[in-house]
Amino acid sequence: MSSIFISYSRKDIDFARQIVDALSENDLDTWIDWQSIPKGEDWKQEIDRGIEGAETFIFLMSPDSAKSEICNLEIAHALNNNKRIIPIVIRDTNPQDFHFEIRKKKYPEGTGFSAEIKLTNSTLQSKIRSKPSTQTLSR
Repeated sequence: MSSIFISYSRKDIDFARQIVDALSENDLDTWIDWQSIPKGEDWKQEIDRGIEGAETFIFLMSPDSAKSEICNLEIAHALNNNKRIIPIVIRDTNPQDFHFEIRKKKYPEGTGFSAEIKLTNSTLQSKIRSKPSTQTLSR
């Protein structure tokens, strides 16, 4: 199971690759279509499974992802599955162009790649540290 699903527009694939690399350097497991969908599989079904199996949904915000039908379907599926959503602004975009639930999220604007990664790692690590244990103690 991947802990982080990354949603992005294909036009932003270079930035998506940078995000995956940076998160991997911090030992965070990511799910992204070009790495996680086996050849010959139903890509939509695999995307839905990837979202369902992830703890966190990262949405890369750009004018292209705002217009993407697939990105909006991914957001809807993440919301329907009660995923934690972390938006990351990668290109200036009118916030009104995004899904209402994305607009409600707190996100840094114009901080640059390094700052975005640092904030994202910090947010994800705090979530990992605060996650309650599922282990049962025995006497």
